[in-house]
Amino acid sequence: MSRRHLIPVLLAAAALPLLAACGGGDDAGPIPTRAAAQTVEAPAAGDAVAVEMAASQFAPAQITVAKGQAVRWTNEDAIAHTVTATAGAAFDSGTVEPGGDFTWTAGKAGRVSYVCLFHPGMTATIVVR
Repeated sequence: MSRRHLIPVLLAAAALPLLAACGGGDDAGPIPTRAAAQTVEAPAAGDAVAVEMAASQFAPAQITVAKGQAVRWTNEDAIAHTVTATAGAAFDSGTVEPGGDFTWTAGKAGRVSYVCLFHPGMTATIVVR
């Protein structure tokens, strides 16, 4: 997806929580989204790609970055997590407490899989180009 097409997609995704909060007076709350279905293309080289740890998921669950680009995970959850590579790279954040973050820089092209060691179902992928 080109950057020209990516911007409207990102803006629309950012507006979803606002739209979910609008509407009738019922107490149904926002419509949950599924992080595993989201993929984010790399922003401009030099900009770090942001990944949130929330609701025991990495969001987005797949990102694409350029070699030399940083990825920054921020723990927005109420519990601790890890960011631990399982294939394609070697990194381990150690324990990332709520409100904490971890940054890793992509060194070579390929596919990197990672997991939270505390929550084995919490997995995601980085494509490095």
